[in-house]
Amino acid sequence: PNTLTIQEREAQRTTQAFRVRVTDIQPSERLSHLDIRGRTKANASVTVRAETGGTVEQRLVEKGQTVKAGELLCVIDKGVRGTSLAQAQAAVVQAEADYEANADRLERGFTSKSRVRQLKAALDAAKAQLATAQQEIERTEVRATAAGTVQAPFAEVGDNVAPNGVCVTLLDTDPMLFTGQVSEQDIGKIK
Repeated sequence: PNTLTIQEREAQRTTQAFRVRVTDIQPSERLSHLDIRGRTKANASVTVRAETGGTVEQRLVEKGQTVKAGELLCVIDKGVRGTSLAQAQAAVVQAEADYEANADRLERGFTSKSRVRQLKAALDAAKAQLATAQQEIERTEVRATAAGTVQAPFAEVGDNVAPNGVCVTLLDTDPMLFTGQVSEQDIGKIK
């Protein structure tokens, strides 16, 4: 039998040439694909809140709808605000009549300056009360403070909202941000 030692086999293998294949390769660009898991996030989120409390009578927008700044979003039931406005208007009319009548009497010497000043103060107070009542009525219409896309949470018709309660949430989706995790070895592949 022809038995070779390990040393003899290794010596024989190093003296023999081994076979290789050769191919010419031309360089070309290769598209690399990188999967990134992440989430999208709006640039900003604006919560539009009611300035007064009450029951939501109407919600004029739906989720996903785009709105402009100043657009009407929700209407809160006016309730007793309408009555308060009517009372304030009547008080102004009465205070104006009292003041004007006594201003004429002052010129003719039938009343005192202090009485006319008192009636002028009452007229100013009635006008201030009217302005407050008008402002309360205006606050029942909740308008968009910024442009955006309607998103939850938002008030439903019939919900009772407190002053400063959420009517609608708006997202500013321009630009939309994407956040995701990229390994350190792949960071050079993204722009």
